[in-house]
Amino acid sequence: MNAFDLLKDPIKQYIWRLGWRKFFPIQESAVKYITTTKDNYILSSRTASGKTEAAFLPAINQIENWNNGIKILYISPLIALINDQFERIEKLSEHLDIKITKWHGEANITQKLKLVKSPEGILLITPESIEAMFDNHPENIKVLFQNLEFVIIDEIHSFLGTSRGKHLQSLLDRLSMINTQLIRFIGLSATLSEDTYNYCKSFFPSNYPTKILLDNDRNLLSVSTYYFESEKSILPIELIENIYEKTQKHKALIFPNTRGRTEDIAVRLKMIAAKKGGHSNYFAHHASIDRDIREFVEKFAKSSSSLCFGICCTSTLELGIDIGSVDTVVQVDSTFSIASLVQRLGRSGRIEHKSNLLLYATNPWSLLQSIACIELYKEKFIEPINDINFPMDVLLQQVLSTLKQYSGMVESELLEKFKKNFAFTKIQPEDTKILIDSLVQKGIIEKTGQELIIGLEGERIVNKKDFYSLFESEDNFKVDFRGRIIGELPLSPQIVVNENVFLGADIWKIREVDLETKKIFVIRAKDGKIPKFFGSGGEIHPNIRLKMLSILLEKEIPSYLDPKGIVALKELRQKFQMLKINNILTDRPVLQTDTKFNFFSFTGSKINRTILLFLSILGIEQVQLYEYESSFEGTINVIEGIKKLIKKSIAQNQIIDFLIKDIGEYPNKYKLGKFAILMPIEYKAKYLIENYYSIDDTNEFLSKVILV
Repeated sequence: MNAFDLLKDPIKQYIWRLGWRKFFPIQESAVKYITTTKDNYILSSRTASGKTEAAFLPAINQIENWNNGIKILYISPLIALINDQFERIEKLSEHLDIKITKWHGEANITQKLKLVKSPEGILLITPESIEAMFDNHPENIKVLFQNLEFVIIDEIHSFLGTSRGKHLQSLLDRLSMINTQLIRFIGLSATLSEDTYNYCKSFFPSNYPTKILLDNDRNLLSVSTYYFESEKSILPIELIENIYEKTQKHKALIFPNTRGRTEDIAVRLKMIAAKKGGHSNYFAHHASIDRDIREFVEKFAKSSSSLCFGICCTSTLELGIDIGSVDTVVQVDSTFSIASLVQRLGRSGRIEHKSNLLLYATNPWSLLQSIACIELYKEKFIEPINDINFPMDVLLQQVLSTLKQYSGMVESELLEKFKKNFAFTKIQPEDTKILIDSLVQKGIIEKTGQELIIGLEGERIVNKKDFYSLFESEDNFKVDFRGRIIGELPLSPQIVVNENVFLGADIWKIREVDLETKKIFVIRAKDGKIPKFFGSGGEIHPNIRLKMLSILLEKEIPSYLDPKGIVALKELRQKFQMLKINNILTDRPVLQTDTKFNFFSFTGSKINRTILLFLSILGIEQVQLYEYESSFEGTINVIEGIKKLIKKSIAQNQIIDFLIKDIGEYPNKYKLGKFAILMPIEYKAKYLIENYYSIDDTNEFLSKVILV
């Protein structure tokens, strides 16, 4: 029996009305397996392959009674994705007379109240809004969710291996505890590697086994690389003009690596278009821009069947928000991960099944990393994901959340609850007890006999709006232009009266900064003064750096490089050609200039940070890490230190002792999560070891290194 025949007649009628001739492969498989088994599934296929319908059609098909509570819970990492998916599913729901509600901070309050009064149908929500329900209206939780049948998690890869993912797992476990039946789970993703499958299969708190349905079909890739060397943060005008010439007759997404550069490119493309009489459809899209403006940009792109456009964006358009068909993806300097490259390339070529990539590099190392990412993409490598074994910061937040939900709890019951919680199976009960005792000592939790309740200090924490999320929110100021909010900006050294700032593909002059109301008042800038902007890097996997070393040692020139790129690659290769590197897995170069030495590790960001930590433990502080080059610069002491680390690994307890002392002496030196700050100092050290460093991998890496 084919998939279509397994569906109920009303769903078949809807599909016929849409004019579908056939299912996409992932839809065909999902309908068959989800309909005929009780298993959980993860649906993995490229962007725009119909994963949303692949999950919802068979899930809706399985449900018999829609009137006694929420039946399908859709969880998204982004509010914008909820709004987008709501529009996609709403028509199906109307046809089948199924109630559908979106629930987040920006959603209609009237619709929320109606759902609470008469819970039924499908609910679209973020993890943080589920948390807010547990904390503020626990009386609604059982009414809404006790008869859940399916939970669909979109862009599930964005949760894997993160604190936010552990938070979601805990919330799912808590939902499962109040449910009258076993919930089935469906995850959706466009970027899963084979190394990730086993971890994915263990993500759900369920007695049902999890299976993966994989459609590994990809669009053909057409790539062109352009090299414009620049040591400045502002990109060369020649590069911007080249982007304009290559994209003016296309629908293009342009991905720089920072918000500031995103704005810079959008503004200058608009200026060039005005001078040359081109279209004016250039936009900026990132988290700091007002939601209404972002939604306008998304709808413009989706509805522009005949108009060309250029949207300069960050990762906000990397996930699955539907903006219709895109001709070309532009990447300015290298992506930090292959997973990100896969997501971005998936945005183009929906019609002709060909992804067009224009890649711009501004320095030799960025060019080299770009080549490495492209080659690894061709090899179908995607970064594996590691689970978090000691999520004490998440546990701390969930302990406070649970105490707030139940207005207190007997300590033994609380300990038992978290001993059974699926998200924290690797945390020992004695560690949970130590954590709770430390919170009692700080006044965050109060103990009355055997009962634990939220203390006075804890009230200040749990009653804050940002308590619901694990990630740190920026202290943003609203940007006001003539009474209209155009976006938000974090308070930073560039926020100074009479300075210019980028926002929304425009340049604004700051007229006033009101610290009390957290507002920045602006007018349009007309003085030509160049705005300042700041940016940051990302995590690089060791395989990317290993591929970079491999490319350095080759003689072959990639066919997609332009003449300037060929020269830059050859010059970088000459720098290393005299060294005898026989094995790229072990041999690592050391270069000397005057009295300085450079050790090139060609490994990942976490291992590089850990090497830096190890050198500090050895008392070697005068070291400069150039992460972009994966090199350590210093005097001969650096090389001697590396030689010591090669001979003898650093023990875990030695690292913990060092971090405990260092955190105690320099509490602001390390960036801890907002809940990790509240943990005992030993757990802070363990938090850093798991989230910021990579001890075992670094010791293993160094044990094999041969200096050449």
